[in-house]
Amino acid sequence: VGKSSLVNALAGKDIMDVNGIREDDSKGRLSEQAFAIAKEAIISRLRSERITKEEVLTYYLDQEELGLTEDTRKQLFEAVQAMTLDDVKAYQQANVKDRKAVTAILGRESDLDMKSLEKWGKIVRLTQEDIFGY
Repeated sequence: VGKSSLVNALAGKDIMDVNGIREDDSKGRLSEQAFAIAKEAIISRLRSERITKEEVLTYYLDQEELGLTEDTRKQLFEAVQAMTLDDVKAYQQANVKDRKAVTAILGRESDLDMKSLEKWGKIVRLTQEDIFGY
């Protein structure tokens, strides 16, 4: 469970892109211990993060553009302390699960295992003209 999921859960809307929770592989296995580590890392980062000089104005304007009137870091700091793994799982089930994903892979086709990539879904090959318009 990443910071993006937490931010979206707190905001009550999708502000940041997130990936789904995978319960069937070692990368996405859910555990209270992993959640506690992630939660403490967010709290620690928020405690030590400083906005200085011209970043103050940029941060203010970014928040204003999102329609936010309070410092989201303060809201996040307060909410994360009470947040549980079940809260994040519920958000993921309601807002992330079953979303379609697009994955871009750049490289020489001869260097890629195309059979393995086909297991992920339909492969669309793009030309430089498709990407850059020339």
